[in-house]
This record gives sequence, C-alpha cells and structure tokens, in this order.
Amino acid sequence: MTNHKKVASSRRPWKVLAVAALALIAVSVAAYHGSSQPSGAGDGTGRPSYGGAVPPYYVDLHGIVLPKTLPPERFREDKVRYAYEVAAKIPETLAQLPCYCPCDRTVGHKSLLHCYADQHAAYCGICQDSALWAEKRVKEKAAIATIRQEIVDRYSDMR
Repeated sequence: MTNHKKVASSRRPWKVLAVAALALIAVSVAAYHGSSQPSGAGDGTGRPSYGGAVPPYYVDLHGIVLPKTLPPERFREDKVRYAYEVAAKIPETLAQLPCYCPCDRTVGHKSLLHCYADQHAAYCGICQDSALWAEKRVKEKAAIATIRQEIVDRYSDMR
C-alpha cells in the first residue's frame, strides 16, 4: 500500500502544474485581447492596425511603399474595371481603409488597396463597393477617418 501512495503522490504535482499552466495561458490570452489597441490607433510606425474586429489598414503612410494596382484594362466587366481605375487614382485613400472580406486572413492583405494589387477585387463585391464609396466620399471632400468609419459601420456586422 505504501508503493501505491508513492505513485499517486508523485503524479499529483504534474496535475497541479498542468492546471496552473492552463490557467496562466487563459489569463494571458484574456489580457492580450483586453489590451489590444482598437483598429486605427496603430503604433505610430505606419504599420497596419490589427485591433478588434476591424480589419487591418494603414494609419500613417509615412515611409510605406504602397503596392501598385493592376491595370484596369485587364478586366472586362465595367464595374470591376472602374473599381481598378479608382484604386489607381486614390491609392493613399484605399491604403487607409479596411477591407471587410476575409482577405486579411486568407491572403494577408493589409488594407483595401492590397485587394487591387492582385485580382482579388475583381471577384469581390465588398472590395469594389468599398472603393467606389471611397471615391464618392473623396469627391465630396470627406476626411479619411470619416470614410473609414462609414465603411466600418456598413460592414462591421460581417465579422
């Protein structure tokens, strides 16, 4: 019986350590999510912001090399071609806007502009509608922050 007690007591520290490790992981995850900056706050480096449910976008374009958009003439559909024309005209604006399709998770896009650096936007109504909305609002002299918030308000329930 003494052997049985030794075996049982030697296993107990591992159980305690395992529970403590799981608790530490849970607390760390909760603290990380609770302290993450809201999207748009950025870290002052110009890197894309990744907080909360808002997809990434650039807060500050200083020092950022923006991707080139694909030529609009590659596309036959009028709306798609026009959206690529818009992206080529206002790349700085689109770089400061999030894209609400899952492209940030699936292909690593860092802003709405990135959707136009490849063929992604040609197949995505969210990308097209967001760019066309941005163009409309830029013509109306709306601030980037206002356009961004309008896109967030329109699509935030999708995340």
